[in-house]
Amino acid sequence: MKLSILTFSGLVLCGCAHLATVKTTEPHVPTIAASDDKLAVATQKLTAAEREQPLIALGHDLLAAKLSLSVLEQRPRDSSAQSIYNFSVARAVENIERAKIQPWQRKINIVGDHTTYTLTTPKPVDPEHDPSRYDLFPTDTLKISGSFFKTRSSVNGIGAPLVAVGHAENPQFRQQYRLPRVYAPVTAAIRFSGQKQSSNLSIR
Repeated sequence: MKLSILTFSGLVLCGCAHLATVKTTEPHVPTIAASDDKLAVATQKLTAAEREQPLIALGHDLLAAKLSLSVLEQRPRDSSAQSIYNFSVARAVENIERAKIQPWQRKINIVGDHTTYTLTTPKPVDPEHDPSRYDLFPTDTLKISGSFFKTRSSVNGIGAPLVAVGHAENPQFRQQYRLPRVYAPVTAAIRFSGQKQSSNLSIR
């Protein structure tokens, strides 16, 4: 199975004060009310992934994403399938980070249940859109509070919301009235297609 990780489409965020605090939290596998066999298997894989090493867990995440996406293709308004899909994509990105692999620099094979996923990426359009320059954090692992975050808003849809944090610090951030690093909202999504189960993960 071929998995392509695409580049970011936009990365701009600035600020002028430390008016927020960020803590990490442990996300939980979504519970499903419907008795759908594919979604049941997907949640089982996600639960199993929580006890595995990152690369093994990544294989479970990809299978869960594929199963839940197939349900969404048949029932686009299925909220349980959407929740499981978004959760699966977020965990896939998280395990890519935990495993410290760089699929945007070279092909990496991930073995799942009777399937091998090949992670690849096209060449970034420019250095600012190179995923290797950022750490990616699923927002469901973050608890944000402070003067800037009295309320939290989100857009309902398909895809896992992430925060991209730049590795490099801007030495001129004070003079430019910016944050020392780039912080940007991005969304990750995985598509599966083809007889050989080729898949495509985009981060934009």
